[in-house]
Amino acid sequence: MRLILIYSLMLTVTFSANAQDFSQTIEARYGYGFLLAHRANMRHLLKGHASMLEINVNLNRHGYDHLSEYYKGTKTGFTIAYIDAGNKEHIGFSIGAYPHIRFDLGKAKHAPKLQLGAGIGLVQKPFNQETNVHNIAIGSYLNALINISLEDEFVFKRNIIKYGFSFTHFSNGAYSAPNLGLNIPMFYVGYGIGQYPAGDCAPQQKFQADEYIWARNHEAYGVLGFREISLHRPKKYMVGSISYQYLHQFSNKLAWSTGVDVFQNSSLGATYTEQAPEGVNSQIGCFAGLEVLFNQRSLFVEQGVYAFSPFKGNGLMYNRIGFRNRFDSGIILNISLKTHLEVAEYVEFGIGYRFKSNLKSDELE
Repeated sequence: MRLILIYSLMLTVTFSANAQDFSQTIEARYGYGFLLAHRANMRHLLKGHASMLEINVNLNRHGYDHLSEYYKGTKTGFTIAYIDAGNKEHIGFSIGAYPHIRFDLGKAKHAPKLQLGAGIGLVQKPFNQETNVHNIAIGSYLNALINISLEDEFVFKRNIIKYGFSFTHFSNGAYSAPNLGLNIPMFYVGYGIGQYPAGDCAPQQKFQADEYIWARNHEAYGVLGFREISLHRPKKYMVGSISYQYLHQFSNKLAWSTGVDVFQNSSLGATYTEQAPEGVNSQIGCFAGLEVLFNQRSLFVEQGVYAFSPFKGNGLMYNRIGFRNRFDSGIILNISLKTHLEVAEYVEFGIGYRFKSNLKSDELE
């Protein structure tokens, strides 16, 4: 269910549009790289070089919605990927499907392009107590897949030649142990064909900025998740939090935030072999964050510090990365990953409410 929710929300990000036209391209990318052993106990999984083959269908955005107005040259699309991690015996192949969004990182002709994608990844041979104890990196067939690519391209009429660097991550967000994750960096080349660019594609109506301003918000959230703490004890523990944040938009693209989290995590007490400290499942944290805004959606990162935490095993700090979709009614949908640096703790699914903003749109002009 959680993977279906991730997939559905990312599709919303990719294909939503307000009164705009599209031109299409189709691309193939071939990559060559390696499985990254980010933990010493994963080195036995390194057997050979990794490779990938991807097919991308892109929609080049034209028109006046918030995304195409303030992020010129932005493209959205969908990717199907086949990845060989270089270990056929213990990992096998992986197949991914994910929507993506690509931003131009400058106005120059060959300024780099940043592509972000997230969706579902299937791993052929996950950990199994009886048949595959060597794959200590991933414990489930279905996983979340995150892809980050940095690329450049040459365009010859309808033909596109591209090259770049890609980083692909498979994780189940600690829903099923083990979950060290698969990290696969690659260099790639690609070829595409299609209507590129669209030329005189005209918007159907002018973008109205005030339809997308939520600039000074007080927001409340409630989120839930599940996690396992040991591959020897396959039990799911419920985790969750309630949060308040103040969101302050300071440009047409960016907002900073600050707030408070109150966590209830039943898995923390289960890590003790003896009597757990009183109140060990409860934590309180303070955080600051940055949100990248497009249309009524955002990608966000947060850095938090535990102000109260009887459990000391994860250190003083925590992090979040995620996606939010804000609706005119004030309802907010949230998907995020709570981590302690490189260690994923759990995936959060939640709902929030945006209290009325008092900022007028012309204050950003």
